Amino acid sequence: MKFQKGHVNISPGRPKGSTRPKFSDYVSDEDMDLIIKKAVSMAKAGNEAMIKFCAEQRYGKAPQQLDMTSGGQAIQFVVAHEIANKNGIT
Repeated sequence: MKFQKGHVNISPGRPKGSTRPKFSDYVSDEDMDLIIKKAVSMAKAGNEAMIKFCAEQRYGKAPQQLDMTSGGQAIQFVVAHEIANKNGIT
């Protein structure tokens, strides 16, 4: 199929009412209980990935911290006097 000048062929996307299969469509409540018990037993046995996974599920992910300093010192911003006066910065 050739492109035609002046013709826009934009797909409308997924048809209305259609959905993707969900995890719960494939895993029963009983299976989920077994999966959780297995994850907890693996964590108790020392599996570091499962320890992290279980902790994140229970307590949430640890906040990521970003150090915005320069060698432990606060970064200083220098604003030209004219720009500061023009913008009401004192």
